[in-house]
Amino acid sequence: MYIKDFFSKYNGKAIDRDGAYGAQCMDLYNQYQQEVINVNPRGAKYAKDVWDTYDKNVFTKIVNTPEFVPQLGDVAVWIANPSNSELGHISICTGKGDTNTFESFDQNWDKKQYCRYVTHNYYGGFAGVLRPKSMQTNTIKYTPGLYQTLYVMKIRDGVWGKVKTKDELSQDGKNNSNNSGNYLAGTNFNALEIINSADGSVWARGISGYICIADKNNVYCKKIG
Repeated sequence: MYIKDFFSKYNGKAIDRDGAYGAQCMDLYNQYQQEVINVNPRGAKYAKDVWDTYDKNVFTKIVNTPEFVPQLGDVAVWIANPSNSELGHISICTGKGDTNTFESFDQNWDKKQYCRYVTHNYYGGFAGVLRPKSMQTNTIKYTPGLYQTLYVMKIRDGVWGKVKTKDELSQDGKNNSNNSGNYLAGTNFNALEIINSADGSVWARGISGYICIADKNNVYCKKIG
């Protein structure tokens, strides 16, 4: 399942996989592992324990630093701290944020036992993230440079973000798009950055916005320079 579909499926709803203690943050984490990363969930007794017991074949641990900003699909982990209980907390990052705050998809934050988007700071026991290795599998194949679209492609304001209109594009984007603001097949564009999403899709950040290069099912753009 694509991560955007996972968020849409469960936003405002409760996930209680084990039928114990109601809808907990660990239920969300385990559901994410199964439906988006496509692995058998490895949980823990408490969310804080995941920081040390995570599956090293599936995730890479990244410790929080003053410069760190989570990416879409990162699993945010809070260790035991008086400000968030002795149990810790765990959530799924949306990719929105900066060095002051970040957004994630949470369940049972502030004792609200359903899934919702929450903006966090980097204090209160935030240890860092576990990054799915599926986000890193295409970094060698896809690198910044000149790409060409193989299909009509939408341009978004982020990874799986809102589709941009023609008026929202750069001048170069306007010159190379149709009336709907989509790049036609055969359009060349510069990828300034490559982003690998946890759901297996790969994205290019260009001057006008974000374009999906490939996913688990197809390749939508080819590199030509």
